[in-house]
Amino acid sequence: MSKCLTDNGFDPLLAVTSRSSRTLSGTIPVLFDRKNPVDVARAKNCYRQLVKTGLENGWPPYRIGIDYMDMIACPADSPSAQVQQLLKNALDENEVIASGRYEHVKPVAPFIPATTVAPAVPAKEVEKAAAAGHKLAEPQSNYAKVVGMRENQTESTEA
Repeated sequence: MSKCLTDNGFDPLLAVTSRSSRTLSGTIPVLFDRKNPVDVARAKNCYRQLVKTGLENGWPPYRIGIDYMDMIACPADSPSAQVQQLLKNALDENEVIASGRYEHVKPVAPFIPATTVAPAVPAKEVEKAAAAGHKLAEPQSNYAKVVGMRENQTESTEA
């Protein structure tokens, strides 16, 4: 995780909390200037990489923003999606509650990060940032080795 943060130009601020004798949780703040569109794009790219790295290592996020649901969505034909759709249809046949949410598609995999920040930022925003004196960050990562998403399997045991 630290490498992902530093490769994207962020300080590796990691906090690990012991929740129990068997559980740790991690918090990773990504600090950036929300008014700078280049920083926003860089932070979003870094966040996607952090989620991907966590999933590959069996560390799923306990909470994720709606802009990143494609990274954890289950396939529409999966048993989980089918049960969720049955519940949604039974409880909300007019699609009023959470309209547009809980729509299942195959997750985006493998995740291939952008090699530069510029394509993630609309041309008008890049020009605006340049006029304000902001510069695009040079990519620092070597993306030659991009690993596909690994299916996470969970085993359940009785205590």
